[in-house]
This record gives sequence, structure tokens and C-alpha cells, in this order.
Amino acid sequence: MSIKFGGQALIEGVMIRGRQYNTVAVRCPDGSINIKSDSIGWKWTSPYRKIPFLRGILVLAETLYIGTKSLLYSSAVSTGESSDSIRSSDMIIVLTLSISIAIIVFFLTPLFAASFISRFLSPMWIPLIEGVLRVSFFIIYLLLIRKSKDVRRVFQYHAAEHMSIHAHEHDEDLIPSNVRKYAFAHPRCGTAFLLIVFIISFIVFNFVGHDPLWWMFLSRIVLILPIAGCSYELIHFAALNSSNLIGRFINKPSLALQSLTTDYPDDAQIEVAIAAMMHAREVEKR
Repeated sequence: MSIKFGGQALIEGVMIRGRQYNTVAVRCPDGSINIKSDSIGWKWTSPYRKIPFLRGILVLAETLYIGTKSLLYSSAVSTGESSDSIRSSDMIIVLTLSISIAIIVFFLTPLFAASFISRFLSPMWIPLIEGVLRVSFFIIYLLLIRKSKDVRRVFQYHAAEHMSIHAHEHDEDLIPSNVRKYAFAHPRCGTAFLLIVFIISFIVFNFVGHDPLWWMFLSRIVLILPIAGCSYELIHFAALNSSNLIGRFINKPSLALQSLTTDYPDDAQIEVAIAAMMHAREVEKR
């Protein structure tokens, strides 16, 4: 069975994840490319990877851990600092802050705003208003951070990552001219996952009740993991059926949204993505 590679854009770099290893390629200050591969190491999850819904939660936890570790590593390497300075406490702080901010901004704030607006309408409108606000906040957030030069570079690496994976999946030689032929968006992107989470959360929160307010706040926190599990299953289904009408229908909104999280990469950025992809393929053959 062929390996389905995933990945993540980093600071001046790209991470490509396979079945057993994740590979990070980062552009150093001197222009060279630093490449390293680590065993994913979460082998204890293997027996549970075939259990629907649970596997989505495990993949989410694993992705957050590996993604944060890779991001901190790329930050150190791209600025010429020693990667040995990265501590476990740094990862815990970054993960905790990131998850907390995401929950507050994209789950609790829309609920609070919807509850306030519903005072002038009816409590039955809370889930709809909340869902619209959640997606709106996310789009506004992406539009705002795109204005940052540093973030735009990450988005360029994001496109380069997707393009290199597309080229690999089409059995192309991994050279810039071949990679450039492919789209910036990819159906297995994390942006797709977030959008599906927002859609499923809208459906689920319709059934948890509108009162009291503390219960609605608590439900938004407690149900995040089950919603993530459901979202993974839907994306998994869409990936398996990407050639038919249902799969294309599920993928279309997330592919469109990726226009906000990708940007046109230059040759140097594509070179880094290719280096990550080629090394990832090599280590997976071991």
C-alpha cells in the first residue's frame, strides 16, 4: 500500500509526515537546507488506529505534538540558534496557549456573542448565529494574519508543501518545473479539517440545548474531541471518494478556503519542500 504523506508549513521550512517518520527541512541563514527525520514514536496508538472516531482524536493529538515540535525546531534553525535549546516545557507552553486561544476565539467568543444577539431574537437562533460568527471569525483571522510578511512566507511554504505532495502522488520527478504544475490546495490539508469541525459543531450544538449559559459554554469545551473524531471520519471518507460527486462536494469548500492559507512560492521555497519530500520518501523505505 502506498504511503499517504501529509505535512505542515513551518518557519522557513516544511515538515512532511509519513507512516513511521516525520521529516523537517528548513532553510538556514547561510542558504543551506537543514534536514532531519524523527520516528513518530506514537506506536502505542497503533492498535486503536482502526477504531472509527477514536482514531481521529489520536491523530489530532499526535499532529499537534509533532507540529509544535517541528515549528519550534524550524524557528531555531532558521534564525541560526541551536535546536538543542528547545525544551519540553516550551512545547507544553506553546501547545497550551495555542489550544486555549483557539477555544476562546473560535468556540467561546462566538457563543457569547450569539447569546447576546439572541436577546433581541430568540434562543433558538443561538446555534445558527454562533456558527456564522465562528466561520466569520476564522476567515477574518486568516485575512488579518495574511497581512504579516512573515505569515505570508509561511503560507508560501504551505503551498510548496501541497505542490510537492501532489507531484509525489502523481509519480512525477521531484524537480521545481514539475512541482509548479500542481495546485496550491490539497484535500487533506489541516484547513479542511478546521472547516469540517466548524460545520459539524454547528450540527452538534443544535442538540445540546440553549440554556443555561454555563451549560452551553461547558458543552463547547467537552464536545470538541468528539467533534474532532467525527470530522476526521468525514475527511477520511471524502479522501477515499475524492473522484465521485459526494467526495468533491465535501472537499470543495475547504479547497476554496485554502486560497487564504497559501500563496505563490518562489523557487527557493519549492526547493525546501522538495528536499523534505524526497528525504521523507527515503526514510520510509528503511
